[in-house]
Order: sequence, then structure tokens, then C-alpha cells
Amino acid sequence: ENPNDKQVQRSLSIIFSYIGYVEMEMGQTLEAVRFFSDSLELTQKNSDVENLQSRSDLSIAHVWVGIALSEDGKYEESLPHLQKAFELQKSVYEADKNNFGERNGLADCYLELGKAAVKAVKSDEAIKNLQKAIENYEAVYQTDRQNFSARRQIAFSQIYLADAFRQKKDDVKALEIYEKALKILQELTALDSNNTEWQHDLAVCHLRLGEILSAKDERNSALKHLETAQPILEKLSAQSPEHTKRRADWEAVKNLISRLK
Repeated sequence: ENPNDKQVQRSLSIIFSYIGYVEMEMGQTLEAVRFFSDSLELTQKNSDVENLQSRSDLSIAHVWVGIALSEDGKYEESLPHLQKAFELQKSVYEADKNNFGERNGLADCYLELGKAAVKAVKSDEAIKNLQKAIENYEAVYQTDRQNFSARRQIAFSQIYLADAFRQKKDDVKALEIYEKALKILQELTALDSNNTEWQHDLAVCHLRLGEILSAKDERNSALKHLETAQPILEKLSAQSPEHTKRRADWEAVKNLISRLK
């Protein structure tokens, strides 16, 4: 056996995962599932459950398959992968609770379980997992106040948490959480106006606030948020036309503005 075989296969796994990510960003979710599944197969072939790095790699491989399946609308199929990713990552974190990188990975797993539950309209399950995600991201951020990635993930989790409360018809709670997320995202985008992920998150938060205020017949307040989101999404869509999610959000903003006017 060639001693380099495992390293070659690990490199191939990373390449397949990267292609899967690109396919998913372009809206090709079925192709993304295929590439992430190939990556998982190679990772499983070379895994050593006694090795923490190997378990971490396997957790990441499972979570990407779960994300892609969820994006493809296969929520029930995504959950076993996301749950397996969580179990693996939890075991890695528990072996070294002072490792905040692993705690961040645990928070990621809670977030993805929560997102999938929102999409499956399992609101209580979503709320439980998203609150745990926020708790763990917050712990990571408190140890390093320059960790803006963790700060962004807190806001991102809050958007989905608010979505889950909207599903439960608790618009008061949802509105409160969207506004918390908005505050964080405004702070982040003020620090780096060129960060397209933060810009997109900010626009989505304005869109969600526009939607909920529109449903409450608060037309002027809704339009204020929607008209803030529109130029951001228009610019992002023009910069990266292959990003179908950004284009879909832009269309949603335009349609709601048209309806309110």
C-alpha cells in the first residue's frame, strides 16, 4: 500500500467538497449532494474514530452532505447526516473543552440542525438547536472579541431563530430577535463594507423585517427596511449572478415593495 494514498484521498476529498460548495452556491443542489457524498465516502474510507482530527474531518463531511440535502429540499434525508456530524463534533469538543475552535464547530452543528428544522417547519426543534448555537457562538466570541466570524454567526442564527418564532405565530418575539440580529450586522458591515456575506445577511435581515412589518400593516416601516435591502441585493446580484440565493432574495424584495406601493 502506498503510504501517500491516504493523503491523496484526503486531498481529493477536500477538492470534491470545494466543488460541492461551488455547485451549491450556483443553485445546483443535486450536483452539490453528489460531490459532497463523494467527499464523505473518501473521508469514511480513511477515518480512524480514535483520532480526533479524523473524527473532526468526518463531522465536517457529514455536515456538508446534510446542508446540501437540506438545500435540495430533502430535509428528512439531511437530518441523519447533521445528527451524525453533531455527535462526532460533540465528542471532539468534549475531549478538549478549552479548544474554542472545536466549540465553534459544535455551534455550527447546532446551527445546521436548527436551519434544517426551520425548513421542515419543526419550529420547537429549530428553536432548541438555534438557541444552543447562539449560546456556543457567544462563548467563542466572549473569549475573543475580534472573532467577527463568530459574531456574524450569532446574528445568522438569530435570523433563523426569529423565522422559527414566526412559524409559531409569535411575531412579537420574532421582531425582537430580528432587531437584535440587525444591530449586530449593522456593526459588522460598518467595520467592513466589502464583506459580501455580511452585506447579504444584513439585506436578508432587512427583508425579514420588511415581511413581518408588512404583515402587521406597518407599511412605512416595512418599506424603509425593504428599500434599504434592495440596493444591497441588486449590487450583490450584479457582482455574482451565479449566486441564485442572492438573486431570489432580490426578487422577493422587489416584489414586496411593488405590492406595498
